[in-house]
Amino acid sequence: VPYFLVKIKHDRKKYFTIIALIILLSFPGTVQFLSLRFKHSYFTVNSNAMAAEKYLETTPPKSVVLHSLEIVPSVVSNLSGRSSVLSLIQIPVIIGTAGIPEAKKRHEDIVLFFNPDTPDTRSLILKKYKVDYVLVLSNDSKSLDKEPLLSKVYENSEYVIYKVNTTMNKRE
Repeated sequence: VPYFLVKIKHDRKKYFTIIALIILLSFPGTVQFLSLRFKHSYFTVNSNAMAAEKYLETTPPKSVVLHSLEIVPSVVSNLSGRSSVLSLIQIPVIIGTAGIPEAKKRHEDIVLFFNPDTPDTRSLILKKYKVDYVLVLSNDSKSLDKEPLLSKVYENSEYVIYKVNTTMNKRE
């Protein structure tokens, strides 16, 4: 573009027309970028999430993470490269391979696991999905602190990570 503009320096009308055309053509892309950037669906990853993600990177590569549905889009487990029982990114894959009922069942199991009124179902859910780590927001960790199946291995001001006791998550 600069070379082309230098070539037409003698005709000011063409020069300004081309500059106006370039600005006009770049305007929609700029508007689209800014509108997507400031939508609620744009997620920022803060230092607490990155610290929790760094911890998960130290876990075995085939570890499975169960996280509360409040952690959307489960950036911590996704960035660490660890599998999740259900995450925003996996939903299309699960629906495509196992169907909508499987995605719904996983969603129901996660809700059931984090429900403080149903602690007796936690061991079944951990075994069913072969969960190695449980990730929660720190304000939701109170009910899991007393859970004998879990040991707290990481905590910062926003996230808590529990390791599932080894007798629970033996791989078959």
